[in-house]
Amino acid sequence: MFFDSKKRQEKREAKRKERLYQEAVKKDPLFQDRLNRNHEIMMDSIRILNDTRNLVTFTGRYSDAKSAAFRLETAFLQIGDDCCQGIQDEIDTLFIERLPAVLDLELAQADALKTLSGKRKRWNGIVQTLEKCERVSGSAVEDAITEAEAKVFLLLEEGTDWSKEPVDIDFGPSEAVVVESLKKAALKTAIERGIPEDQARDIIEKTIRNKESGQG
Repeated sequence: MFFDSKKRQEKREAKRKERLYQEAVKKDPLFQDRLNRNHEIMMDSIRILNDTRNLVTFTGRYSDAKSAAFRLETAFLQIGDDCCQGIQDEIDTLFIERLPAVLDLELAQADALKTLSGKRKRWNGIVQTLEKCERVSGSAVEDAITEAEAKVFLLLEEGTDWSKEPVDIDFGPSEAVVVESLKKAALKTAIERGIPEDQARDIIEKTIRNKESGQG
């Protein structure tokens, strides 16, 4: 063959992207500056996500990384380039992988406090931080956050002497959120122990209803 069709196609694609880029810059002179800034924010946030031991910083930088990645992907798609597709999924994976370790560090710091009231205050703060963390309903990130919340809720429940507490106790999130998180944690444990999911759900719902009717 006298020519390489693959190379010719690659050259045409490169010229097309360059034309789209020049058109974008012509319409928006700050286009490249925004690309650079969002790339800087994303990379800095990912670096901190990998290193931080603080839950507030961790969840905040997760939000920053996701937002910057979304803006980059949107901008590049405007010039026909899909090079940023998939980055948001990678950030989600990093968040899910590191969340348990960051949570355990926070819980260890809470456990080191001398008084139960101090520990409970710290646990409440952890739950509130997790509640504020952005997530898509039904996503793996939401599951990871729910599992983390359930772990803290159990500590709050175990660390409470209900005979000495007032009737209305504000743990930060609503009662419905707490109950739902406990349901998910209980369901996961039941399935891990070999109980069929439908049967486990039925047992959990009956237990919750019996508890509510007993309190009424």
